[in-house]
Amino acid sequence: MPDGRIQPTRSPIHQRLRESTRADHLRLEGALNLLDPELTRDQYGRVLVAFHEFYEPLETQFRRYHRAASPALDFELPGRAPLLMADLAVLGKSAVAHDGAPLPEIRTLSEFAGRLYVVEGAALGGQVLARHLAERWGLGRDSGAAFFSGSKPGEVGRRWARVLDWLERVAKSGGNSRDMSAAASATFRALENSVVTRASRS
Repeated sequence: MPDGRIQPTRSPIHQRLRESTRADHLRLEGALNLLDPELTRDQYGRVLVAFHEFYEPLETQFRRYHRAASPALDFELPGRAPLLMADLAVLGKSAVAHDGAPLPEIRTLSEFAGRLYVVEGAALGGQVLARHLAERWGLGRDSGAAFFSGSKPGEVGRRWARVLDWLERVAKSGGNSRDMSAAASATFRALENSVVTRASRS
């Protein structure tokens, strides 16, 4: 998903994660195709169904692991699945039963950090899509674009800065940057697979 307007100075770990996942990021953008002028509201709704199928079990994994994280998080865990449910209700779509988690259980701090990087970066990038959806269909936080808009005005950029600070502390306290990058790439690929698989079922 496109980057948001807020661009903090990149730390070494941010730069490494960004560069190592660039190709994965671009493939995901192509699979989503949310800026396509031919995109229909029905297609948009199907993408959100796929997102929920991905985010709900992943956020459950985050909740199971986060107490073991050190350094501890100084921000709340991501909770974007409820925003997706709200959007689906507005759009007249229903979440689907999960066939299983899109990724294996989190085993290490590096895996936890790499997955968080993707989810939180996607939230930042979603700000661009929120503006696009508002201009195209008049969708907003309470009318089908809560997932991309965020739950509160201005929260996404502030949260992203705190996430990046935490990632840097993880790297400095012994987190394996290679494993973080591998986990981030795997998360991008799993989300891409969820979107492609859901589209093929529709």
